[in-house]
Amino acid sequence: KAIYKQLASSSIKTKSAIFVLLQTLVKTLPNNFYNDLEGLFDLSLKSLDDKNQTLKLDVLYFIRLAIENHQYQIMESPNIVKLIIPKIIPWVNEDWYKIIAEALRLIGSIIFVIRPEESIQQKVVDIELKKTTYLLYNSIVPRLEALDIDQEIKDCAIQVSGQLVAYLGDHLDNVDTEK
Repeated sequence: KAIYKQLASSSIKTKSAIFVLLQTLVKTLPNNFYNDLEGLFDLSLKSLDDKNQTLKLDVLYFIRLAIENHQYQIMESPNIVKLIIPKIIPWVNEDWYKIIAEALRLIGSIIFVIRPEESIQQKVVDIELKKTTYLLYNSIVPRLEALDIDQEIKDCAIQVSGQLVAYLGDHLDNVDTEK
């Protein structure tokens, strides 16, 4: 509860320190924050509106770590992912390469959550998932097609596009997968 109060403060240094603390806690105590994730994600996404680039990077990294360390719990609560995806997509078009790369990594983590390996075998096309797939696809492809782009961004775009095709390829049209 003290973390919520500090995240609501206006001090950028305090918020950044809190996100570093949360990153450490999520790594060292995996699967222990599920009950607080929705509230933490809500405050985290609000912190993305801040102008400080380092804070944005800390927030994106925290969200990615939280998703990776709570995959199975988040799969059971799809509202959390629906809350996150629309807020993350714009950061793939950010100016600073580190934020773009972290946003792409976060999208890669989200792909594993929205389509677990077990459901790939079923080969059922879900209309809602198809919309989400195209939202993710349309955010990744411009970074993949760009020629004059930072190598870290290019590497992340290649990795995430591979994950997208592997996990959600059956939700894309053939023309899209040929790109």
